Amino acid sequence: MKTAWRFGFVACASALGMFVYACGSDSNVTIPGGDAGNDSDSGGNTTDGSNGGFDSGGGGSDSGGDAGGVPCMPSNDPKKAALCIVVDHETIAFLANDPRFDGLGAMIAQVFVHAVPDFPDGGEEPALATVVLPNAADGGGDAGQFDLKSQTASFRFEFTPGTVYPRVFFIDNPTPELAAGWWVAGLDFSNGIKANMPLGAHTLKAGDAKGIRMNLTALRDLVVNVTRSVIPFGNGQGVTTVVALDTNTYSAGSKGFGVAKGCTNLEAKDAMAPVEGFVIGKGPYFLSTGLDDFNVGDASNAGYLVSLSDSGTIPAANQTNYPANAYVITHPVDLNVVFPTVGGLDTKSCP
Repeated sequence: MKTAWRFGFVACASALGMFVYACGSDSNVTIPGGDAGNDSDSGGNTTDGSNGGFDSGGGGSDSGGDAGGVPCMPSNDPKKAALCIVVDHETIAFLANDPRFDGLGAMIAQVFVHAVPDFPDGGEEPALATVVLPNAADGGGDAGQFDLKSQTASFRFEFTPGTVYPRVFFIDNPTPELAAGWWVAGLDFSNGIKANMPLGAHTLKAGDAKGIRMNLTALRDLVVNVTRSVIPFGNGQGVTTVVALDTNTYSAGSKGFGVAKGCTNLEAKDAMAPVEGFVIGKGPYFLSTGLDDFNVGDASNAGYLVSLSDSGTIPAANQTNYPANAYVITHPVDLNVVFPTVGGLDTKSCP
């Protein structure tokens, strides 16, 4: 049971962590505070961005494949190619009383020359082009924000012929790193979240005018209320990590669709601590949860408090069940198993 838990939990948590690190440390993307303008490379590629005022009708399109019905005006230069993008999104119940999840924010489209533009150190390659909406002179405030509920974003780019890789963000919740309230288009999440996920490729020939649709996937808010019914060997304080898996078993085939992480204090036997993160998709998922009581990290399970069934699987009570359009998901998890320690003092504390 111990080995199975560690294999699945650590593997999925590491992949999700790498995804957050890569996509959340975008050195080129900024939310405009003044005139956003348009950005283009020094090679003469041109961009323009416009935002419509019609209902996007939700999602339902692919994540970046070629799509008929997207008009695209050819370049005046026969040696160049045009790429036009219309951005759809999955259907979500926005929260008018919560600015993190009200559908008002910034839309950012980027086009790269490599499928994985993020660097291991957290930076990224320079984009061929970047466009930020809104691009009005005020550049911010509720009146200047892009309204995902009622507007549809469209972008047009011109490039020299070659293969390009577009990516679109919508930032509902302006945090420094990728978090709940961000939306991503250009990645295929059907098999879960993985490290170094490639963007979809689009090959453009001279004279091409290609129109595509890209569908934004929401990073939905995930709040896990953690309790314990087992006596810890330490002080019951430490970093708690939650991974949302598609199955209740730990195996090489388990897929991760979300993560939550935070320093939790369960010293009191009746304590409850919320851990917040994000999850993608409609689920249902199984919440694999562990509290690192002795701050040993991934080195071992010594002293960990975890949530496991008698057979070593994720308990049925940890299965999520939320509406398909939910933007905020809250679920309880009880830590009912504690792993033996290997000695040493428990010096980790949490608020």
